[in-house]
Amino acid sequence: MRKKQIMQRLLAIKGELEQEGADVAALETEARTLKVELDGIEAREALFRGIEPGMIEPPGTPIVFDKRTVYQSPEYRSAWAKVMLGHNDLSDTEQRAYTTADSSAGAVIPTALAERIYEKMVVISPVLGMITKSNIPGNLRVPREKASALAAWHSELAEITPSDDALDYISLAGYELVKLVRTSIAAMAMSISAFEDYIVAMLSKKLALPCENAVFHGTGVGQPKGIIKTVTWNAANSLTYPKAGIPTYDILMKLNSLLGSGYHATACYVMNAKTFYTHVKTIKDNDGKPLFDTSSGKLDGKSIILSEQIDEKEILLGDLSYYHMNESQPMRIDRSMDSGFTKAAIDYRGIMVLDGAPVMDEAFVRLHEAA
Repeated sequence: MRKKQIMQRLLAIKGELEQEGADVAALETEARTLKVELDGIEAREALFRGIEPGMIEPPGTPIVFDKRTVYQSPEYRSAWAKVMLGHNDLSDTEQRAYTTADSSAGAVIPTALAERIYEKMVVISPVLGMITKSNIPGNLRVPREKASALAAWHSELAEITPSDDALDYISLAGYELVKLVRTSIAAMAMSISAFEDYIVAMLSKKLALPCENAVFHGTGVGQPKGIIKTVTWNAANSLTYPKAGIPTYDILMKLNSLLGSGYHATACYVMNAKTFYTHVKTIKDNDGKPLFDTSSGKLDGKSIILSEQIDEKEILLGDLSYYHMNESQPMRIDRSMDSGFTKAAIDYRGIMVLDGAPVMDEAFVRLHEAA
């Protein structure tokens, strides 16, 4: 948890250093202090990972592994890494753990390693840390309210009349997000801890950015449904500003007026960096006060998420928790030496099976340049 906080703060400091009037000396001192603390945490993690589990058989009765929880065990974790590296020296305990896993799952990434990948994905793409995520096998139906009556005052002992609340559902299936990486056969000489670090670095960025892009631009055909692509945009939830112009204070206030009051407390602006620094950061209100607060890093009291997956001159305002993404199968990696045989290479294929969609269209409003 502390490591995640440090990495998020370092990213924030990077943004603050680009702001006018930034206290560069203080920010650099804070960054150096955080980097020292981060180095210490990573050193402890490396030491912990270097103590490879599953090497020593426990005395007494052999461990019995449960198929439902085996991916969480240190024995499966070390067995999985050895198999991925092409090692054949699995201990009896590791062999039992690996064979207990569902054969159809093949090379499911151990739970602890998958969590490291997800944590790094969120650092790379803060958007993924703000949407609603689940890990429910198979197809998923997410309920959403079409109409809902409020609570009513009740007289003691009086009959309660049920309200006519209405629900419909968003159906989420499973689409494969695949990344193939080829590496030298020399990778077989890696230690388990070094291989895990390699897997985290290899997969996190390659998977995070396509997932983030799907949140906004997914078509729903062979991929998740994105907010910009699949929400029905009209005059009730979308505005434009003049071509070759820039957003003004009045336009931003009008955009806010389109968003329902129930979503404002948790809403944020999403735009790419060029849109923010070129068109938005300098906006002032009618009294000449900048709308962007350099001390809090917020725009009109709302957080700003910079995403290169958003087109230039486009601004999305809304509550990203109303986008639901479900991973219907555990993340896995398959290994093949056959495909790279003539090049003395090993191919690793990472696969995520997921789907996503906005569950409440009214939680989002949009501003973009006129055509």
